[in-house]
Amino acid sequence: MARSTWVPNQHGAWAMLVTPVVVGSLLGTLRPLHLLLLVTWLAAYCANFYLSLAMKTRRWSKYRPQLMVYGGAAAVGAVPLLNVEPQLWWIAAVAGPTFLLNAYLVRERNERSWLNDLA
Repeated sequence: MARSTWVPNQHGAWAMLVTPVVVGSLLGTLRPLHLLLLVTWLAAYCANFYLSLAMKTRRWSKYRPQLMVYGGAAAVGAVPLLNVEPQLWWIAAVAGPTFLLNAYLVRERNERSWLNDLA
């Protein structure tokens, strides 16, 4: 498959995704767990990106490979992160409802709404 079908084209998002993990790692004590956090965070973003595309286009089969790879990688990475750092469950508790709201707004073709921006 071509690279464009596996790498999200939202160029500005990459800096917003990487910066908090890098700055937090540099300001705190750098640990191997930070690399796992970064990889898991990027996989979750990619999974969400391709889930949104699949929902918008209703072409699930086209994006199924990306959803399986990125979603699986995010899930596999999340397990040790949540076990080692249980306070991350608080982030998951906040991110879950905002993810569901985003998915609903994408399905309704209203992902550019102020409510989605707020979430």
